[in-house]
Amino acid sequence: GTFTLNGIDILNGQIFTWRNNLALDIFHVKPPPDRLFEKDRWQRAEKDLNKALAGGLDLDKALDEKVKGRGSVRPKASKLPHNIVVDNHSSSFFTIIEVFTYDFPGLLFTVTDALFKSALDIWVAKISTNVDQVVDVFYVRDFDGQKVDSEDQAAAIKTALEERLPEII
Repeated sequence: GTFTLNGIDILNGQIFTWRNNLALDIFHVKPPPDRLFEKDRWQRAEKDLNKALAGGLDLDKALDEKVKGRGSVRPKASKLPHNIVVDNHSSSFFTIIEVFTYDFPGLLFTVTDALFKSALDIWVAKISTNVDQVVDVFYVRDFDGQKVDSEDQAAAIKTALEERLPEII
């Protein structure tokens, strides 16, 4: 979310959470287009990240205001529908959630926020963007440390994600 607020695009990323709840997030980003003020932009992003982690920045609200100012988030090159897969069979320890969609500002925050609000912890994530298409894969457990074993809960997660992704026209 703080990258999007500061105009920094994520190309791909890997996210890992250890058992002690420490997280390591590694992002490959597209450098800011304005090289003259690049250092300032990184400093603002760092400041925003610290504020968000401390609870002093409402990322939902800030991103909503920023995206509204940009206009449409419709796909530029593709009109493929969103595809969300909730897989409980490929891993013995995690529920795997795959999100295939088009790229738009704030996508990663939108998806991870929907997962968190669905009471899920992300243990591993692999983020990949190719032109305007995105494949995000999340290895998750519920807040009790268990896989999502209920069909109803899996359906609710899929619905929560679909509701947060923009409509493709």
